[in-house]
Amino acid sequence: MLEKKKLWDINDSRAKRCHYLIGEMIAVDNEPFSIVESHVGFRRFVNNILPQYEIPSRIYFSENVIPDIYNKVVNNIKSRLAPVNHISFTTDMWTCQTNKTCFLSCTAHWLEESYMLGHAVLDIKVFPESHTAENIKKSLLDSVSDWNIPATKVRAVVHDNAANITKGVKDANFPSFRCFIHTLQLVINDAIDANTSVKETISAARRIVTHFNHSGYNKLHEIQEELGLPKKKLHQDVITRWNSTYYLLERIIEQRRAISVYFAESRNLNFENLSSDQWEIVLQLIILLKPFEEVTKITSSTYSPISDVIPHAVTLMRYLRKEELSEKTYQVDDFRNALVSNMNKVTRFNLEYLFENRTYLLSTFFRPTLQNQLL
Repeated sequence: MLEKKKLWDINDSRAKRCHYLIGEMIAVDNEPFSIVESHVGFRRFVNNILPQYEIPSRIYFSENVIPDIYNKVVNNIKSRLAPVNHISFTTDMWTCQTNKTCFLSCTAHWLEESYMLGHAVLDIKVFPESHTAENIKKSLLDSVSDWNIPATKVRAVVHDNAANITKGVKDANFPSFRCFIHTLQLVINDAIDANTSVKETISAARRIVTHFNHSGYNKLHEIQEELGLPKKKLHQDVITRWNSTYYLLERIIEQRRAISVYFAESRNLNFENLSSDQWEIVLQLIILLKPFEEVTKITSSTYSPISDVIPHAVTLMRYLRKEELSEKTYQVDDFRNALVSNMNKVTRFNLEYLFENRTYLLSTFFRPTLQNQLL
């Protein structure tokens, strides 16, 4: 009993193993350092299963354990990158809505010797400077240098369509490629903004979803139960993700009967249900945009290669030009035409450009799953 109560020294190998595992938990689960001091349940759990182990202070973790884990991860990534001859990068700038702090991320992508795709986030830097192309260029060059990556190994930098980041990448003399998904976002959003009936229908659908996600959900749930419909919440969309708007429309169509019953039984609502024309527009938008949703889902994958671009661009353009599609989506025909026009305007979807671009063409040609279709 006395042996069990004796605490391990902080430098005991068994204690160090526990330090490392807790540090790993903090890093992987994004836990605060305060978990080791002020989270009573966590301390009670550790003390119960390992009474010999005394949890060090948060300072010990922030100054010793986490830096040690960080250095081990850095060295591991550097050793994996060292033999690689061609490395591509994705970079993005975003702002935390809580404190308005801006960050610039840089993620490396490469092919391992085993022919498996590897990737690692190299940097997420606070970016307090003005978001000029010059500052972005400097940050990207610093990231590559900090990781001992020669500029000659950089084969591509994928980024959004913002002019400043596009210029920053090009000024750094890195091959610049605009994000396929972000371009798709712009194509669809611009088509929505240019079509009054589609824009108003989506706005009306958003008002309905907002209402049910705040005050009307319990009543909607009862109606769903009565009608034998799936008991699901309505989807709130996010303006920076066009496919979230698609899921919003898809869900209200699924719950159309329940929503209509709710409006029929409710009084004093300061907004109306969708009109019959608007419901038809929603149905036709879902038909029209379904392939775009599927392409977005596929190319949003971490392992989606650049060889996805030409096949998907060709498929979407062919789909939009089908005569039978025009018959099924007659109420949003102007919207469909706007999609075609927007896709022809932007370089990422311009088929003539894609087939003349060496990187797009060769990556597609040498993709094993596509060779039989191309030859």
